[in-house]
Amino acid sequence: MKPRDRFFVDGVWCLVDGRSLRVANLGTGGFFAETDRPPRLGQTLVMDLRLPTKTSVRVVGQVSWINGPGGPHVDELPPGFGVRLTRLERADRDVIEALLKHSAPVLAPSLDEL
Repeated sequence: MKPRDRFFVDGVWCLVDGRSLRVANLGTGGFFAETDRPPRLGQTLVMDLRLPTKTSVRVVGQVSWINGPGGPHVDELPPGFGVRLTRLERADRDVIEALLKHSAPVLAPSLDEL
């Protein structure tokens, strides 16, 4: 599994500044979170990812793009932001990979290519 691969996921949420945001797609290199109030582009975030298995994974990432006001708009995605993970422990990566093996891949071009 490559870090740029993305998968549609159900039941994954991230906790950002006390707000619980639905994660629309996830990979070992990053994810996309839904919100009408995204953080600043380039902002570093410390977040907890809550997985459907009730497991919580601590991650650090940087806001790499915003969908909606202040950034490009991709019709296939709701308003929100993409995060490039900058720190993910190996054990936590293994937990995420196990979840992704049972998820549908995102077949659209990588958002980094937009």
